[in-house]
Amino acid sequence: LDIALPGVLPQLNRSCVECGLLTALATQCRVNPVSYFDRKHYFYPDLPAGYQITQQRVPLAENGNMSIRMQPKGEGSREFFKVEITRIQLEQDSAKMLIGDGDVTLLDYNRAGVGLMEIVTAPDMNTGQEAAVFIKELLLLLKTLQVCDCKMEDGSLRVDANVSVHRNGDPAPRVEVKNISGTKFINKAVSYEINRQTQVYKRGEVVQEETRMFDNRQSVTYPIR
Repeated sequence: LDIALPGVLPQLNRSCVECGLLTALATQCRVNPVSYFDRKHYFYPDLPAGYQITQQRVPLAENGNMSIRMQPKGEGSREFFKVEITRIQLEQDSAKMLIGDGDVTLLDYNRAGVGLMEIVTAPDMNTGQEAAVFIKELLLLLKTLQVCDCKMEDGSLRVDANVSVHRNGDPAPRVEVKNISGTKFINKAVSYEINRQTQVYKRGEVVQEETRMFDNRQSVTYPIR
């Protein structure tokens, strides 16, 4: 916990470490006997300190996996696939950004600086449906472990999706999609972004590496930075 007040030192939250370890063991991760915290420069208004305490170099745990089975629907979906958990790390949460009418953006700082567990996966999902099914399985695991209530509508669990459309493994720009506020929107957000990037390439244009926000009402993404 660190709220950026002068003279206040950050304090490691024992409960966060225990939740991270439970999740790491349940996803077959290798727990690092020693992990480090780093300060990452952060130039956005949702963290008032101007930096984020995170585990950039040596996280809590690494190299796990989850096996997923589903009923495939649509082109490209598979009945069985495995998702690699590249790392589980602890870091500071940021403020909640509320998008208002027009150009108005509001910030709720109640959760800023509070401990957060971040689960990072490899790019092992091919479709929006696969991403949605994986998140549902992950939510079930976290609820069973009692490490999170997984109320996405309240922000206690959030999903950022990195989407890259490429051919034959060629490098492609990564587009990060934020503001996916429920499991039913994951498929829509990822599928829309896959289609958007595909259409950009068909027009002979270049996909920009950027961060985009998902609009739940219109089921579209738009750039924010």
